[in-house]
Formats: sequence, structure tokens, C-alpha cells
Amino acid sequence: MCDEVEIQKWKAIIRGPPGSSYEDYLFDVSIDVPANYPLVPPTMKFTTKIFHPNVYFSTGDICIDILKREWSPAWSLQSACRAVMSILHDPNPDSPLNCDAGNMLRAGDKLAFDCMAKLYCEEFATKIPSKLLVPLSSSSSSSSSSSSSSSTLSFASASASASASASASASAFHSESTFASASVSLSESVATSSSASSSTTDTFAPEGK
Repeated sequence: MCDEVEIQKWKAIIRGPPGSSYEDYLFDVSIDVPANYPLVPPTMKFTTKIFHPNVYFSTGDICIDILKREWSPAWSLQSACRAVMSILHDPNPDSPLNCDAGNMLRAGDKLAFDCMAKLYCEEFATKIPSKLLVPLSSSSSSSSSSSSSSSTLSFASASASASASASASASAFHSESTFASASVSLSESVATSSSASSSTTDTFAPEGK
């Protein structure tokens, strides 16, 4: 359910990528879309506590170039979420917001980092139930691949809608029906992924009360 007053506030639910310390965990990320988007990047923060060199632990602020000086109006909210997923798989210890995590990786102590990251995942993140887990690399059939692509881009329509509305005029953000029709809940996304034997890489939905 979207916030009728703050329609520019969104929430992404991102699944930790395979092969990372965050695999099979779900993380909430808040997204504030400014009135002059897409000329200005959205503000994204982890609302789920996470141990990561590029995320400030107490506030959830994310240090990533695409959300700052390298932002382009050609990029969408989907692009921003993909960038966040990329740092979950490949942390950058050279520009850390979390010095403890950065120091572990710079010292080459990957085992210590993985242990700490998984400890915080167990404490704060949402573990995907084992009965709902489907390998992200699943490609046993063309239909499975098609379903996986659809699930992976489950929030693409919302991103495109937000981008088109913002570039037309800031006033377009009050159109609740446009955003409401694009909203997707976590439970629907996971259930759809399970029934189609596909994966849910990330789910994108408006932040609700």
C-alpha cells in the first residue's frame, strides 16, 4: 500500500546475490525520489542493518558513485537497485563508510568479514524460507528462464512509470493510480517465483504504512 501523502517515498526489497555473504537474505532499502528526478539521483538507504564496507551501519547511508557524481538521467530506479546489488556481491573496501568491514577486506581477512556479515544477516535481515528458495542460476527450461527474467525485473514497470512521470513534470507524482498499479508486495513476488520455479532477485514496491 502506498503512502497517499508521500507518494515519492518507495521501498525496495533486495535479495542478497548468490556467492555473496548476504546470499538468501532479504534487505529493505528506502528510496526517496526527489521532485526533479531523474535529473537528480534518488536517495537510497538500507533500513535493514547490514555489515558492509560501503554502508554506514547506524544510518544505512550507501556510498556508491551512481547515486552521487556519476548519476545520469538516463538511469532508472532499477539501475540504482542493480548498483546496490552489485556492491553486495563485490564490496569496495577502498572507500569505506564502515571502517571495520573495510579494514577486514583490505587486510585480506575474507573469512572474518564473511562471518561478521552473516552474523548481522542472522540478527537483522530476513531469511528466505528454505522451501521457497530457488537457485538464481536456474535455467532448466525456456519457460523457467522467461519467468526468472520477469521476476528479476518485477519493479521495472514502477521504475519506468516513475521516470516518465518525473521527467514530464513534478506534479505527476500525485497520480496514485499510476504508482499503485505498479506496486508489488514481497509475498506476491516470492509466491510467484516459487510457483514458476524461478528466482526473485529483487522486489520493488511503494513504501506503505
